[in-house]
Amino acid sequence: MHEADTYFCGTIRPNRKYFPQALASKRLAKGENCKLMNDRGVIACKWHDKRDVYMVSTNCDGGDTEVNVQRQRQQVTMQVPNMILLYNSHMGGVDHLDQYRSYYTVGRTGRRWWKYLFWSVMDITIINCYILHTLLNKPLPRNRRLWSLKRFKTALVHQLCDGFTSRVYRTCTDVRGVKEAVVRNLVPGHSLVAFAGRKRACMMCRAGNKRRPDGKSPETVYGCETCQVNLCRVGNCFMKFHNKV
Repeated sequence: MHEADTYFCGTIRPNRKYFPQALASKRLAKGENCKLMNDRGVIACKWHDKRDVYMVSTNCDGGDTEVNVQRQRQQVTMQVPNMILLYNSHMGGVDHLDQYRSYYTVGRTGRRWWKYLFWSVMDITIINCYILHTLLNKPLPRNRRLWSLKRFKTALVHQLCDGFTSRVYRTCTDVRGVKEAVVRNLVPGHSLVAFAGRKRACMMCRAGNKRRPDGKSPETVYGCETCQVNLCRVGNCFMKFHNKV
């Protein structure tokens, strides 16, 4: 990242590859720190406050800054590494993003690792859209519920999914021959006819998971001439299908 002019400042685990073990094993008193820098300008730091903190940085020097902190109701001056101060001043954006991602996440449990990557990118994309939405619509209403993340995601779901159906419609380009018309204009623009040729599974019976004693879906030669789908003549399948349409 440094060679690509991308600078970094963040925490690291002491057991990560190439992290200097001489630094990780060093014992420090409270408020002390030690640093090591390689020939590429990467600084590794160990600082002990309430616990050991390990840092890696390429965008700041190895200096320290005196900071007044409160210890046991008293003001105490401590030497804090500059990379610690830099990280603390800019880490809020990451924490805020993780907090937003925990609300109404699109992720689900699964066995494929790439799904988690996809869900993470999807969550981050939605959060970014929400931030842009709030910036472009200022001043925002005083009622927080009118522009909350939940309301934004609900509106997004409706825009993406309203009108969607998993039903596969048969295209009218494959026009089947009609043997006879049973009822014309039973529904405006739709007629119940008997198709020429073999029987096929009823669309409504198959959608309702109806089965014959042999385990197959009921078959019929009747159907809608306009929709080019097979529908039972009995059982009101014709009306149920077109009421759903």
